Amino acid sequence: MGPELIVLLAMTIIMAVEHAVVAALSIRGTTLRRSIGIPAATYEILYYALALATIFPPMALALVLYAFAVTHFAGGIAYIAARPRISEGIGAGRRGLLRYYAAYELAELVFLIALTAFLLSSAL
Repeated sequence: MGPELIVLLAMTIIMAVEHAVVAALSIRGTTLRRSIGIPAATYEILYYALALATIFPPMALALVLYAFAVTHFAGGIAYIAARPRISEGIGAGRRGLLRYYAAYELAELVFLIALTAFLLSSAL
């Protein structure tokens, strides 16, 4: 396993922890503060750029990787630049939307676990 894959594996573990935390927060009806969200979004953009540049997973995993990469490039840049957020004025509806966001975060967490398994199996 080359140094770039070791870095990617370490970054994947950090991503998994972050997504577990954000999913748990979203289930509770809250999310990260913007002061943490901007560095997190930047980290995720860099993570997906590195992943696309260094690995060639099986097709099923690759398609999910590409989908999450596009989502994070577009969404991360929009979040950093334009500050989109779920409206705070819709009360209980906001919690419902955050639960959907939690489902997305959990889906990405499952993907990150699968990617970790792929990286570890590639190293053997």
